[in-house]
This record gives sequence, C-alpha cells and structure tokens, in this order.
Amino acid sequence: MKNKVLTILLCCILLATMFIVTGCGEKSEDNGNGGEQQSQSKGKYDVFGCMEKLDATMKLEQVNEVIGFEGTLKSETDEYKVYEWDLTDKTSISAQFHTKYNTATISANYPNEMVTEKADFSKWDEIKGKLNKREDITYDEFVKLVGGVQGKIDKKTSSSTTYKWLNDKGGYLSGYFDVKTNKCTMATGRF
Repeated sequence: MKNKVLTILLCCILLATMFIVTGCGEKSEDNGNGGEQQSQSKGKYDVFGCMEKLDATMKLEQVNEVIGFEGTLKSETDEYKVYEWDLTDKTSISAQFHTKYNTATISANYPNEMVTEKADFSKWDEIKGKLNKREDITYDEFVKLVGGVQGKIDKKTSSSTTYKWLNDKGGYLSGYFDVKTNKCTMATGRF
C-alpha cells in the first residue's frame, strides 16, 4: 500500500513538472491582430499586427515606438544595421536599416502553425499564366484566386510588400506586390 501511494505521488510530481517545463496548459492568446500566440507579445502588437503597422521608410526610433520597446543591434556594417525585436519565444521582427538609402527591409519571423486560415492553391496555373503574360493582378484579385484568404505580411521593403499564404498540405505561396500600384510582380512557392 505504501509503495502504491508513493508511486502515485511520484507520477503526480512528474506530471506537474512536465506541465511547468513544457508550458502545457499555458493559455494561448489572440490579441486581435490575426494570429494566435503561445505567449503574450512583449510589444504593443503580435508579429502580424507589427507588420501591418510598420513601414520600410521608418527610422529606428519610429519602429521602436510602433513595436513598443527598443530593438537589439544584431550586426552592423558601413552600409546597414540589423536590429531584432523578440516579441515572444517563437516570434520576432527584424529590420535591416540601409544607411545609404534611408530605408529598411522589415521581416516577420514566426512558426507556420500561427497561420490558421489555409489558402487554396488550385488556381496556381491561372496566377502563373497571368504573371507570365504580364497581366495585372492586384492584391485583392490574388486573394480571390487563393480562396479568399488574406495573406500574412512576411516582408516589407521600400518598393514591395511580400505576403505569404499556407495551404493544408504544408505548402506555401509568396506574392510580391508593388508598394505604389498594389500589383503582383512575382509569385513563388512550394505546393
């Protein structure tokens, strides 16, 4: 009887330790910016909300203000400085500030499982055909062609915004859209 009680107590302690160490039972949150997170963002927004609000013409101070805290300098040369903002254990924003051009390349880093709405890539041949013929495809038209699913902003530069879509088979599709015209200039992926 004593061994049985000791075994049950030991199992309970091991289970409790497992929940603490792995984070099982941690409440997932959705702060309304388009993605579920495993933990609360250290910034004002989650990774997707930050990308919506950031612009490639912003200075470091403006990016810090939008995100809600100062970024960490990761590397530096005469031509650029790279900063990173760790929002959660699994998400971050990185920005490469080009000193010569006074612009930035801003990128989102997040696990694919944060993208819960899956796109339909069955019209890829139509997208590819339009692009090959140099026909205009606006972002809204592109969204219709992938099943009405909004893309997640993956990268911003002074000339383009890159959106990413995922499908339920583990594939992805990236569309590059001109900042001025909002038209697709290129699309790549793995289906």
